[in-house]
Amino acid sequence: MTGEHLMQILTLSNLIYGIMVLLAASLLVRYANNASRFAGRHLGRKGHWLEKLTVIIKFTVYAVALYIVVVIVFQPSREASIALLGGMAVAIGFAGQNFLENIFAGIILLFEHPFYVGDRVTAGGFHGDVININVRSTRIKTLDNSYVTIPNIIFIKEGVKSHNAGHISAMVTMYFYFRHQVDVKLVKQILWEATVTSKYFFPKEEVKILIREKEWYSQFVVKAYSVDVRKSESFRSDLIYNAKMAFQNYDSIYPDWGKVLGGEDGKVTGD
Repeated sequence: MTGEHLMQILTLSNLIYGIMVLLAASLLVRYANNASRFAGRHLGRKGHWLEKLTVIIKFTVYAVALYIVVVIVFQPSREASIALLGGMAVAIGFAGQNFLENIFAGIILLFEHPFYVGDRVTAGGFHGDVININVRSTRIKTLDNSYVTIPNIIFIKEGVKSHNAGHISAMVTMYFYFRHQVDVKLVKQILWEATVTSKYFFPKEEVKILIREKEWYSQFVVKAYSVDVRKSESFRSDLIYNAKMAFQNYDSIYPDWGKVLGGEDGKVTGD
């Protein structure tokens, strides 16, 4: 490609048209992302078809925009097209391997759907809510209101844990510890009431209270669903508060952690 040919292609009008096409593509993708977020937050599983369609729209918009800019707007000659494709191949070979890896990983996520927009996930050392699934990466909002962008290949290579698998509600697990001599029936009743009286409790799912005998204590495991995955921590806090307020009327029900753990205090935990 000679300098004269390059100047013929890169005219002011061509550059303006190319920028306009890219801006239009960017706006379409932004609207698609907003629709996907709305579906994930408000429609639950019913909105997942829109989420899949959104990812397909993104791929299509990017491909069509690239075609319009390169082929229709700039209209390169056959020699220029060959040179351009050759340059792109070399660039991808040296610098674009990771990019392509993430693109293919995004396609796999599109069809396998290990998680959805609105899900609470744990992946790549981060824990938070999925707010956007892009072609190359996925964006999550952590519980401390930080925004993290995770390359899609991380979900394929390291795996991902979805805490609600596309549902709006999510299970919360809490662990309570008591002395072996505690009144089991009383404890189960108090824990059940502490759970179902929370305003964040999802009543359509069953409350499960399991008992496990350990060497130094009896462990009670409460499994219940929060009405919204985004309210899981509030539900956990509410449950602890309700239980502690009820158990403060009873003496000597907790294990002697000073002897068992050498002074470490702790009666309630959760995951």
